Amino acid sequence: MLSTALFVPASVKPAPRGQFSADPRARPTPQPRQRSLLARLLGGDLDAGTYSSGEASIPLREVGRLSFPVLGLDAAVAPKDRIPRVVLTDGNHVHFYRVVGEHLEVEWSHAAWQTGRVISVQLMDLDGDGALEVVVNRYHPRQGVALTSFVLTTRDGKPVQVGGATNDILLAMDGRGAGVKDTLWQQRFTPDGFFTEGHAERLVLKNGRLVSDGRLRVPPDFRATGAVTSNIAGKDGPRALVYIDPFSRLRVAIDTEERWRSGTAVGGGRHVKLEVIKQIDQSGRSIFYHMETTPLSVDLDGDGIEELIAPITQVPGQLAVVFRGPAGYRLQAVNTGFEGTITGLSSFRLEDQSTPTLVLAVVRFTGLLGVSGESQIIMTLPQD
Repeated sequence: MLSTALFVPASVKPAPRGQFSADPRARPTPQPRQRSLLARLLGGDLDAGTYSSGEASIPLREVGRLSFPVLGLDAAVAPKDRIPRVVLTDGNHVHFYRVVGEHLEVEWSHAAWQTGRVISVQLMDLDGDGALEVVVNRYHPRQGVALTSFVLTTRDGKPVQVGGATNDILLAMDGRGAGVKDTLWQQRFTPDGFFTEGHAERLVLKNGRLVSDGRLRVPPDFRATGAVTSNIAGKDGPRALVYIDPFSRLRVAIDTEERWRSGTAVGGGRHVKLEVIKQIDQSGRSIFYHMETTPLSVDLDGDGIEELIAPITQVPGQLAVVFRGPAGYRLQAVNTGFEGTITGLSSFRLEDQSTPTLVLAVVRFTGLLGVSGESQIIMTLPQD
């Protein structure tokens, strides 16, 4: 009687788990949705107990190893030939590379150490011809020299200077959010503070010379180093100005109005020191400023709103990722696992890619003065 009571006829047995209708036909298993690059950076996909086997969840490749410290880096896709390129500097030379697969092929190198030290390099399309120019800032602490910034272009496979040199700091900006910097800014150098407060102007190339095209409205503590434009404040309004202030705080501003300021210190580019010698009475006094690593504004999750990435150089291998959601601006620190200092980061996106490719320079400084070392150029791989 007991066995009879527990017997359930097959006609009234429940459907297999996962089938909620009476249709006995097999149903396709839904494919898991691929996580965005932002979600993978913030949350990661590494399972507990996995190391080398789990590295493929955020695919990284070393595309170059250099025997010198990289002090500045930028990457972009040339609009003319659609080939991604990378420019970097060790302070004495400017190296221009083509990205071929997962390798860097040098196109040219330029020695720029004669009258100072290169403190930053950027890629931009200055004249709208689809070829990339290199904006170089070079500094020497000797009075009467200071800044000698200039722009390089490529002719017959060799670097050629265009527009002449200037004694102010230059900054390439992406004014339209097209992915390639197309606007050149300038901020006057002053021995009292290095950066002229509240000053910036637009430069254009006219008759072979760089000439002013009007003043720009910027916050009083704006510095033409460590600055980008972004639509993180909203896609419909004007692009925000994002920069690192004198107190190593990341700030988002529209015109001269501040929208957000990080409580966490970012930047802190201790690898590039700018010495200004001020004459006090009969002697001189050295005052030091620091060149910041330019933050990155890039859409990591494909929603049309860009996120911000900035290195936290006080902690080796850490990045600050800033994103904006229903709760407002949020900053999350991401540990990349690299033991060196991130001295440069940039990105580019090819037409057949749904996610951007990030490029980072990781430097392990050696020696007591910390001016020598070796560098890794790390690149993320597209997920499609």
